[in-house]
Amino acid sequence: MYLNRVLYLEPSQLGHCIRSVQVISRTALRLTFDEGEIRSIDLASWMKPGTALEQIGNDEQLFRQVFIRGRTIEWPDGATLDPDVLYWMATPDTML
Repeated sequence: MYLNRVLYLEPSQLGHCIRSVQVISRTALRLTFDEGEIRSIDLASWMKPGTALEQIGNDEQLFRQVFIRGRTIEWPDGATLDPDVLYWMATPDTML
């Protein structure tokens, strides 16, 4: 919907939204999305030297401080990841 030539999106048009995050290993997270789907992702390859998450990869305490902000996850150093990218890169979690 446009109002005064500004595009406004309904919440349903924003894409995926992460509702909870759980650290499951030194480099992996379990994410619950707003649809109720649970997916897991290993971020090891995203934390190599020269990548945006390098600092997080070097500091396990920092990695474990991940939290929800808005629709996605964030770390205290300000690093964030797009929730849609996380959704498509993660695998459906089979753990009950």
